[in-house]
Amino acid sequence: MAKGLSLHIGLNRVDSHHYGNVPVLQAAENDPVVMEKIARDRGFETTLLVGSSATTDAITTAMRDAAARLVNGDIFLISYAGHGSQVPDRNGDEAENGNIDDGMDETWCLFDRMLVDDELYALWAAFAPGVRIAIFSDSCHSGTMARAAVAMRANETIARHEKVIIPGAPRLIVREQATEIYAAHQELYDGIQTAQASGIHIPIKATVILISACQDNQLAGDGATNGAFTTALRIRWGGGSFNGSYDTFRKKIGTLLPVTQSPNYFVIGAPNSGFENQTPFTI
Repeated sequence: MAKGLSLHIGLNRVDSHHYGNVPVLQAAENDPVVMEKIARDRGFETTLLVGSSATTDAITTAMRDAAARLVNGDIFLISYAGHGSQVPDRNGDEAENGNIDDGMDETWCLFDRMLVDDELYALWAAFAPGVRIAIFSDSCHSGTMARAAVAMRANETIARHEKVIIPGAPRLIVREQATEIYAAHQELYDGIQTAQASGIHIPIKATVILISACQDNQLAGDGATNGAFTTALRIRWGGGSFNGSYDTFRKKIGTLLPVTQSPNYFVIGAPNSGFENQTPFTI
């Protein structure tokens, strides 16, 4: 039987010693609880990392452990809720990737430091052929957080319902503050990218699906109880009543969000149409 492991991450606050005075979020630590419950109900073995427990070391260790344990046919589910940000792209992979190059790499803001998208790409490469990886990212700058948009479906029109979820404050570290954080720790972040010099040329043998809260040029909203994206996801999942593919799920989520927050979908790694066409959270 296939095995399912999942990792759920959420941070309202980050370490001020590294980031300075970053706005505190309201609902990001509630989102992984929602996602963990869905995963547990579907039979996943789950790990929850919130607040100060959501460090770079804890998260990368959990991901490497999953890569070591999972084999062909297994699935790894990861969800993130928190601030998104950017650092300057120092290894040139953004331009090589064929994206509109803004000279920036996207990041997840973990408690102790930012996790750069290049690091995630290297982590996906550690998974065995035939492993399925599903990512749900409720943050700003999350549209290509998994890296290398090979099969992006970003810009098609999604019909909105009359009543949409109104996003709260954006889950974003603004460019000016991100620049200050990078300047204060430039050696660290440049070193991370130097260590990942191969960038998108590292072969990924697993299949990675990303469903994100918004495009890279949009803002993902926080909320009173959950983020706007996670709220829409929970509603569309309907306690397990949803039946359809990952991309259909993403589109259904999008119908509950305003046009200013359009969920993204793309796939990297080995082609696996069977995985894409499965109902989300299927082991």
